[in-house]
Amino acid sequence: MPILQGEDVDLLMCQSSYANWAGNKGDVLIPRHQQEMVDKKNIHAMEILRPKAIMLFASFIYYSHEENFYWNDISWFDHTFELFSKKKSQVIIPLPDQIIALDNIISNDLEEKNKIAKDFWNKALKNIKIITKSNVLSLENLKSDYEKFIKNLHEKNTLISKLDTDKNFIITLMINDLGLNISIGLLKNHFVVEERVSRYCAKVSSETFSFLMNNPFGKGTITINSRAEFDYDYAHQFFLFFFINYANNIGKYFDEFSKISYELLCSINRTSVMSSILVYNENAKQNLHSDAILLSNLFSKVVHSDEDLNKFNDEPPNSKLG
Repeated sequence: MPILQGEDVDLLMCQSSYANWAGNKGDVLIPRHQQEMVDKKNIHAMEILRPKAIMLFASFIYYSHEENFYWNDISWFDHTFELFSKKKSQVIIPLPDQIIALDNIISNDLEEKNKIAKDFWNKALKNIKIITKSNVLSLENLKSDYEKFIKNLHEKNTLISKLDTDKNFIITLMINDLGLNISIGLLKNHFVVEERVSRYCAKVSSETFSFLMNNPFGKGTITINSRAEFDYDYAHQFFLFFFINYANNIGKYFDEFSKISYELLCSINRTSVMSSILVYNENAKQNLHSDAILLSNLFSKVVHSDEDLNKFNDEPPNSKLG
């Protein structure tokens, strides 16, 4: 590679597994798909860089919250070690406080150290336990959080207030620790406890709901810490609902001169969650298509007013002029 200028790579440190939501409890297809993507990335890096040694890096953690503890049932540790071992590079499994001299890696010595390390990590995995439990919040708390969310969202993204429509984009979330289904609106204030629902896009705890309402980065955090369960047919609605709010998190705001297109909304199919769901679920593909068309058509009808256009010609005040 040009950036290496002919130098050899001594050590490549690879994340051995995915670090995000990868399917609901009991699902084996999506975890496998997520791991295959990680494997493909790692193998590509090994073949290009041809390092002398490869170290399994990261993924030496476990899920310690009661909402995501079940993820510890799936471990790709042995799989990754066997995959890396098929390459020409030496494989290193690290231990806490271990010192490794890269200029003196002896195969036989490393094999023994890796065996000790594997035993250490496998034993650690068997002894894990739940450390954190959810705080149960009241329905009144959730409603208050939502109202702050929708007010803040509309104030920061004036494109929404410019919509001339009675339509709304509503999603339903199951709040599992309260035993309630709540529908919330994106385009207009709408917070309703549903007596009966035929579907929901996601199942979350009251604490997670509050976190989503109070943090623009919440959607990203939830898909990493796996404290959500999705209805695969309608998971896309969760990502469409928080699309604008999550964009705000990285400094992107939407006004009457912004364009929220069908293509932009469909970019959610590149999220880790949706990329795997769409591989195995035909309904998800069609439902995402329909809802993206609905939203993009609504946003495309926003008309600029004279007041909107005047902002581009307002002269800034100059205190030096009398």
